[in-house]
Amino acid sequence: MADVAVRVADGLDVGEYLTVMEGSGLADRRPYADTNRVGVVLAASSPVVEARTEDGTLVGVARSISDGGFVTFLCDLAVVEAYQDQGIARDMVEATRDACEGTLLVVSAAPDVDPFYDHIGLRRHHSTWYGLPQDLSGFPDPPPIV
Repeated sequence: MADVAVRVADGLDVGEYLTVMEGSGLADRRPYADTNRVGVVLAASSPVVEARTEDGTLVGVARSISDGGFVTFLCDLAVVEAYQDQGIARDMVEATRDACEGTLLVVSAAPDVDPFYDHIGLRRHHSTWYGLPQDLSGFPDPPPIV
């Protein structure tokens, strides 16, 4: 297991972020073909938690949006495939919770990762709704209705 440090990021480079998203398989679920859009996304997100190896390579990202008082929405939780199953994602969720202490942590997860969130003790809620933008260009196919 590699030594990986998890901390709140001071800012992330768009290229590094996209490398992690692609290496984790999560990029296919996001509208990330437009790097300008990705820059806007990163600039508007807080906190962003990063996981880096000893040599400084970014291997994980937990990107959230928080109001600081009531709710934190964990938008992305991504770990490069070669570093998965080492507790990095769990550590990034904990760092996010620490950074947003006192807020409700909300996650919208793909069904294939539901067991992970159950395993780390998050509670499941039965209802989530979303509205799609009028122009879906650049967006992946919407998730199926279940």
